[in-house]
Amino acid sequence: MLAIVASGCGGGSATPRGAGNAGTQGATGGTGGSGAAGTGGSAGTAGGAAGSVAGGTGGSTGAAGTGGSTGASGSGQSTGGAGGVGGTGGSAGSAIAPGTCGIARRISLTDLSPTPVVRRLAGGFDVSWAEEMSPTGSMSFTRFRWIRVDPDGATKTPYATGWFQSQIVLDFQVMVLPNRAVFVYPNWDATFMTAVIDDGATKTTPVAKLMDGEKSKLTLVRGVGSLDGQRGLFMTNENNTPVAHPPWFAMYGADGVPVGDVLKTTTEGGCFAMLPTDNGATYSFIDGAGFHVIEFSAAGTIGMDVKIPIDAGSCPKLVQTAAGFAYLVFEKDDDGYVGWTLHRFARDGTNTVEPWYTLLGCTDASIGLAVSASTAIATCAMTNVTSIVKLANGQERRFPLERTGPQIPSEAGSLFLNLPVFGSPTQREILDIRCAD
Repeated sequence: MLAIVASGCGGGSATPRGAGNAGTQGATGGTGGSGAAGTGGSAGTAGGAAGSVAGGTGGSTGAAGTGGSTGASGSGQSTGGAGGVGGTGGSAGSAIAPGTCGIARRISLTDLSPTPVVRRLAGGFDVSWAEEMSPTGSMSFTRFRWIRVDPDGATKTPYATGWFQSQIVLDFQVMVLPNRAVFVYPNWDATFMTAVIDDGATKTTPVAKLMDGEKSKLTLVRGVGSLDGQRGLFMTNENNTPVAHPPWFAMYGADGVPVGDVLKTTTEGGCFAMLPTDNGATYSFIDGAGFHVIEFSAAGTIGMDVKIPIDAGSCPKLVQTAAGFAYLVFEKDDDGYVGWTLHRFARDGTNTVEPWYTLLGCTDASIGLAVSASTAIATCAMTNVTSIVKLANGQERRFPLERTGPQIPSEAGSLFLNLPVFGSPTQREILDIRCAD
């Protein structure tokens, strides 16, 4: 039996470091031209917050932005904070006219399984899936396949393990080493373990115990990898009564070795979700009358713990921004307005709220979100109409979009969609949706 699980809906503090500044936005490529690369954040000053903002986004046909530099060492500290992850560069796509929104680039993927997992990683993407066969009818074998899509979107490098005897796989991550996968599996003694397997290998290598499992009580799993490919975060919980169990979390490195302590929460909330960040990941959920967001740092400790009041009619859609985070939720506010509301919040919990009237009537599943500075963009599907909706400085505008679908974790200013190709179960497209000022 094999299960590949992606992130979906359902605290010690880090030593302060120097902060990387946000990268600048690459210019939009003209027809046949090339947008400039987004530049990376500079080294932070000593004693600041950890560098975690992303590098800028390349233009519609531009090169990738580079990550922030390592922060300078503060007094009594050994190293500065990690720089932010570089922005995603452009590849084949059309120039977007100033003042409009559209598809900046389109990445075509072929020879896939019908249901691959598509993740954003280090400015590019990773596409992975598993295949099984049972040659004898009594014993099954598995192999993993994945494709590393480089930041420019043009180079796609395939990898595959050899066939090995099948085992239960709870989470599978291809991380900073493109030829190695790390996965989590349940051991016979009810613990959860990590293992690695390399491109071409026919045997997995166990690494370490990740957490004590109580696996009879923990049957729901999710996993996510940091954008720099250095960390994976594994979550398991059980929603079914009478054996409901709150989520537990464990972080591990690109070598499969555990990082930090296991976090055993006591929440009984809902809308559990995970989101990759530059050097770690977030865990979010509805906790009573609040939206609770916890960010795990690269050290496996809690770097942010924010709870924002909410009266939600939907699960919040959380994205990372250059200044922190933003989320979109269908809710009722203090003035009686019921509809979609955009929240922007910093890591200190400072929160701003803005209604988004144009999204009324859009189906929940069709809405994707990306936020950059004062501009937010969303996808929307209504009856026979699919569009991009832009919200900037209180003004809302619509632009046509051929179709919408599942969102890949986005970056400031770019909304990524993972779409099947009609009539071809082994092909998919990644769309990069942006607005041009």
